[in-house]
Amino acid sequence: MKSFLVCLYLCINSISCINILNKSDNEAQNLRAGFFDFLFGDQSTKVETCKCKCGVPNRRQRLLGGTDLKPYEFPWIGQIMIKDSAPIEATLINDRFVITAASTIYGYSPYNMKVVLGVYDNCYADITSDTFSVSSLIIHPEFQYITRTNDIALVRLSTVVPFEKRISPICLPTPKMNYERKVATIASWFEGVTSDGYETSSCQPRRIDLPIGEHESCTKATQESQGCVGVVGSPSILCRDDAGSGVLYGTSAGYYELIGILSDYQSCAAASLHTAPKDDDLSLPIYTKVDSYLEWILFQTKGSCYCNKI
Repeated sequence: MKSFLVCLYLCINSISCINILNKSDNEAQNLRAGFFDFLFGDQSTKVETCKCKCGVPNRRQRLLGGTDLKPYEFPWIGQIMIKDSAPIEATLINDRFVITAASTIYGYSPYNMKVVLGVYDNCYADITSDTFSVSSLIIHPEFQYITRTNDIALVRLSTVVPFEKRISPICLPTPKMNYERKVATIASWFEGVTSDGYETSSCQPRRIDLPIGEHESCTKATQESQGCVGVVGSPSILCRDDAGSGVLYGTSAGYYELIGILSDYQSCAAASLHTAPKDDDLSLPIYTKVDSYLEWILFQTKGSCYCNKI
C-alpha cells in the first residue's frame, strides 16, 4: 500500500510521467483522477489536477549573483490565528490544507481559529492577505504531546484556496530522499529575546539557512521520523515560537520541497544571549520529517488539488 502511494505521488508530481504516458492534458487529468478513485474508493471526491507549479519562490536575481528577498518570496507560508494566542506558523500544501506541528494546535477547536495566507507585514493592516475559516483539524493519531513524537497535523480550510502570485503551495518531499548534510531554509516571523533581555519580534518574515544534521547529531530525536538542523555545538537560534514552521529544501531545479515541520520541543539561544548557554540550548532543533508521513498526508487530503513540480 505504502509503495503504491509513493509511486502515485511521484506520478502526480512529475511532468515527465505524463510525457512518458504520451497523454493529452485532459487524458492525463482523467488518468490521475482514476488512480485516486481506485485508491480511495467511492468515498473519494473526484480529483482535478491543478494547472500550476508548486514550490516556486517569488524572487529576482541581482546582476552580480545571489538573490534579492522581496515580499511574498515564499508564497506558501501562512499563519494560524487563534484568539488570545500568538500566531502559529503553517505551510500551504494544496488548495484545501495547510500543515503544521500537532503540538501547536493540540487542544484547540477549529471553530475559533482562522488561517491567513498571503500575509507579509504583521505590523500594519494588510488588505492583500486572505483569511480562511477552518473546517477541521487532523492531528496524527499517534502524536505524543510529552515526547513530541509524530508531531504533525493538517488543517482543512472551509473553502478552496485560489492560487496566485502571493499564495501558492509548496511541493511535498521526494520519497526516500536523504537530506542529511544538505542545507535547509526556515522562514518565519521572528520572536525572541534580545541580549538585553527584552522581548522582540519582526514585522516581516525572516529566512535563515541551516545545515541538516545527521541523525546521530539529533540528541532530542526519539524516532527515525525526526530530524534536526543547525551547527553542532552552537546555540540554537530557532525558538519554541517557531514551531509549525516549514523546513524547506531548495532543489537544483529551482523549486522548494517541504521536508520537515519544526517542533516546539526545544530551547533557543535567544533567551540566553546575555548568559552562558545551557546544555539544552546546544541541542539542535528538532523537526518532523514529512517524508515519513506521505502516505498519511495523501490519504487525509484526498480530493484536494496538488500542483506539479517544475
